[in-house]
Amino acid sequence: MVAEKAVSFYKKQGDTRQAAIFERAVSSVHYQRGEYNKAARIAKRSCRNLSDSYEKALAFILSGQSQTYAGKYKAAFNDFNEALEIAREYPGDVYLWTHLFGSRATAFERVGSYDSAIVDREGAATLLSDKGQYRRAAVFINNNGFLLIKRQCFEEAEDRLREALDLLRHEPHLHTEGVIRDSLGYLYTLTNRPNDAERFLEKSICIFERISDNSQLIGSLLHLSELRQRQLHFEEAHELALRSLDLATEIKSTSLIGEARERLKQVTLDKVVRTRTDSPVFSEILRVTSINSARPGLHRNED
Repeated sequence: MVAEKAVSFYKKQGDTRQAAIFERAVSSVHYQRGEYNKAARIAKRSCRNLSDSYEKALAFILSGQSQTYAGKYKAAFNDFNEALEIAREYPGDVYLWTHLFGSRATAFERVGSYDSAIVDREGAATLLSDKGQYRRAAVFINNNGFLLIKRQCFEEAEDRLREALDLLRHEPHLHTEGVIRDSLGYLYTLTNRPNDAERFLEKSICIFERISDNSQLIGSLLHLSELRQRQLHFEEAHELALRSLDLATEIKSTSLIGEARERLKQVTLDKVVRTRTDSPVFSEILRVTSINSARPGLHRNED
């Protein structure tokens, strides 16, 4: 890894600041690979070796992100608190504060502190909008919209997602548009607005196909599969889920493979159950399946 060689070089030169900065780069690589414990250890080591407070704050945030995805929430919030103390020295730094808000919001959401997560993301979105960074603001608002969907606050979710989409008029960005349209399509699926759901999901799929983002494409295909299942179009629902599984296997994503397999199972079970509604046992399975299918599905966070 080039960054590791840079760490070694600057350590030999006695430049601990540059070495620590490149250690954070090494940590980021492990984070992207899903090696969260290792990423956190390296980021924390970078913190110890840094005297530059700004760089130290960024290292603490990265460590907090890694601890969050490793499920070590107490350690994550400790890191975010350290970063917060330093960030107060830079009240006008939008990059630092939005980075902190977004990372901490994810941790809040994972521990069930939904209101705190929403407040952090709204704070980030406001800072970005005020600076004319509309695309990034839209990302934060979209993620809050999706969280509101999970909380079944559907009207508020629609308002936030529509606002996010409107922001892109000032700063068009296909990937972000696709993500927001996917969120709206999923919302309309859950609120029994199939025509709207179909329109937004199919547009989202077209966008992700156009930009070759298979990871996000899988999410939209799974959401469209759920819509087709609710419309009792089982063959199409099955084909969409199967396409998702093929793509997930192609990109070697364990989590997405699991999502696609679960979707296939739901479609198959629902189809069987609906042909046996004369049986009390199958009727109860159908009821439980319907409840499960109303739970939010896959969605990747861009905070």
